Amino acid sequence: AQARGYDRADRQAGLYSYNGVLIGILISAVLPWSVILPPLIIAAGGLSSIITHQWRKRGGKLLIAYTAPFVLLGWAVLLIASPSPSGFVEAQPLYALARGVGQIFLLDQPLAGLLIVIGMFIANPYAAMWAVIGSAIGGGVALLADQAQAAWMGLYGFNAALAALAFSRQGEKPWLTVLAITLALLLQPLFKLLPVPGLTAPFVAACWLMHLGNHLAQPRHRDASRLHS
Repeated sequence: AQARGYDRADRQAGLYSYNGVLIGILISAVLPWSVILPPLIIAAGGLSSIITHQWRKRGGKLLIAYTAPFVLLGWAVLLIASPSPSGFVEAQPLYALARGVGQIFLLDQPLAGLLIVIGMFIANPYAAMWAVIGSAIGGGVALLADQAQAAWMGLYGFNAALAALAFSRQGEKPWLTVLAITLALLLQPLFKLLPVPGLTAPFVAACWLMHLGNHLAQPRHRDASRLHS
């Protein structure tokens, strides 16, 4: 992003970094080590920045990039390399809560998830609280849907946690955060129909639907304001 002269404020805000981080973690997780792995990760990270930049130019306010570049590149990787099957984990609700946050970064160890939560809490306690709530709701929904192993692995937690993070800034409207979490969980089964894991696609799609709903509601709000003026 710096080499291409992208906006400095956006670069310093990390808007060109997180998709590269995610695709790098995914590639290192599903591909065996070889001498081409580091250059491949670097190339994928650079490509994610280019896609993010073009998306920011053309996506508008409704189709914000979020982790969509990672999802697209991740699907391409997963079409040629399947992740190793997840092992059996015991029913540990607190571990599942931490895993739900850790799975945002494809990390299935509870300690990794806990460290991420601690980092979030240092940066923004309110957002950290909502991320944990999102993970808890996702795990609860998985249990109700008879997806116990998915619940304990945190596989229903990370999209809900991401949706909670994205809309936790609506502090005065917590129902919007809950709605975003709900949409992400409702969309997750649809993406399970794909030949590759959905990754964070349910989160991205839920955010787009939230922005679309807000966009459609604005004219009605303006019309109502005129009637009362």
